[in-house]
Amino acid sequence: MQKAESAGWQGPSLGLILGLIAVIVVAGGVFAFWRYVDSERWVRESLVELEAKGKTLDIEGCIDATLAWHHDCEANKTLCDNAIPLGMYHCLEQRDRHESCLTIDRDMVTGGWLMERCRERGTPCKVMKKCPCAATYRALDSFCRADQKAVQIEL
Repeated sequence: MQKAESAGWQGPSLGLILGLIAVIVVAGGVFAFWRYVDSERWVRESLVELEAKGKTLDIEGCIDATLAWHHDCEANKTLCDNAIPLGMYHCLEQRDRHESCLTIDRDMVTGGWLMERCRERGTPCKVMKKCPCAATYRALDSFCRADQKAVQIEL
């Protein structure tokens, strides 16, 4: 009986490849979890600043503060974008906004109005669904419609 000759080096073993993939996946998962926890902490801690500002700001001031907060957001982008209504709520809830809510046009969240208003503010929207300025106005509208008790969170 003759031994088959070795065909030469055939690369790393399947076990080694799967082991490396497992290490990479676990490391990526740990990093993603750490980044999310860090981002969530930043949002939670920074909302205290918006609350403090909300005690003295009018509605337009809360919009400005929330847009500045979003611009300086140190969390991951998705969390920053999705937290805009939350930021607006924390700013707006610090004072009674009843009189201001009465003056708000209920049709203000229509696309044309939002596009024009955000352009006037110097924060034009390219895509309304992904526009921080539009999100602040939608949160304001939601806040007033909910009798200053909540905002609708968009997903």
